Amino acid sequence: MTDEGNFTLTDAFWSLSIAAMHDGDARASIEVRPKDPAGFLAGDGIPITSEMLGHAKSALAYQPWRTVWESAKAIVETTGRPEYVAMSQRVFTRVPVHLIVGEGTVGGWDVPAWARKTARTDTVLPGVGHMMMLERPADLGQVLATVLT
Repeated sequence: MTDEGNFTLTDAFWSLSIAAMHDGDARASIEVRPKDPAGFLAGDGIPITSEMLGHAKSALAYQPWRTVWESAKAIVETTGRPEYVAMSQRVFTRVPVHLIVGEGTVGGWDVPAWARKTARTDTVLPGVGHMMMLERPADLGQVLATVLT
């Protein structure tokens, strides 16, 4: 199962930027986010409401800088390997893969045509963007429940 995210290095723009940093710079860059949840939301084009601020604060509180940095490095390392596409194609043939993307980001999501054609489902969640799990968690949960049953 995959959701809207870093399918290719083209999508991994933030991961690429922080993965290349030394640990001190990465820590400073990543630790800005929990200190400025309104800026975090605004950066993704999410309306700043008290409910969204609460969701952002909660989500950001559970993302230690080192975990985010190490994840970014793993994304870049794995996605950048020459064998990544072949590995992904093997996964798609062996297990059901469900693609889920927010309506606001579907146009720029770098998913190869073979992946969209091969995926068990390809769902566009209306009215949300990249941060659909913050914007409309119940709707995303319903989509996930549907594809898992």
